[in-house]
Amino acid sequence: HLCFALLFTASNGWASPIEIFGFGSRHAAKTGAVSATVDDFASGYYNPAGLAFNTSKSFTLGFLASHASLDINDRQEGIDQNLGLTLGMNAPLPLGGFLKNRIFVGMGLFLLPDISVQIIARFPEEPFYPYYDNRTQRIVVLPTVAIRLNDRFAFGFGINFLGTLGGTVDAGEGAMRSLETRVNQTIPSLARINAGLKFRASKSIDVALVFRQEFSIPFTTVTQTTVAGEPINIHIAASGLFTPTQ
Repeated sequence: HLCFALLFTASNGWASPIEIFGFGSRHAAKTGAVSATVDDFASGYYNPAGLAFNTSKSFTLGFLASHASLDINDRQEGIDQNLGLTLGMNAPLPLGGFLKNRIFVGMGLFLLPDISVQIIARFPEEPFYPYYDNRTQRIVVLPTVAIRLNDRFAFGFGINFLGTLGGTVDAGEGAMRSLETRVNQTIPSLARINAGLKFRASKSIDVALVFRQEFSIPFTTVTQTTVAGEPINIHIAASGLFTPTQ
């Protein structure tokens, strides 16, 4: 298959293990250049419309492990959470008549063994690797729907889900005049859209167009501390794992 990239270019956006390592071994081996050929659970990221050109059912199970040899000021620096589980499924909806092999669904997951949400906030003077820092500690949930209009043309969309973080931290002097802390944090959900078109121009040429909505994880924490009767309040508001619109 041949994929054309016309007029549009975009810089890399590193927001999850998918962008760093790839989604599934087959697509990782092609360095993610699969927008016109993907047709399995990974379509939710690479091109949701590709799901409509696979009329079979499939289930995928894989493991991802990585090792980093990085140095900062002669100090060895690793990558947190370098082990994950990849799960995927895709199938046509069991419909008859005109709708037979027209509507397809898929689900792609990247799961971590012991983390739901992890956010790392660095000090401005602290050196780190922004392409790897906090990127591999993200759970990926990508449900996908694709519709095939005819033998040549299909469109689809996927929903990129993640949890954000927000809440308060209250600290004050206790009975023994030591600081006592109360933490109240919530993890609301966040969703962004991936959409795609695919056109089968011939048996050997497929043309694809993919859109990925801007993505980031906003987090806020309000710290209210009272020391010797004097309030010391800190309000932290930031966005992590930013990926531009592509």
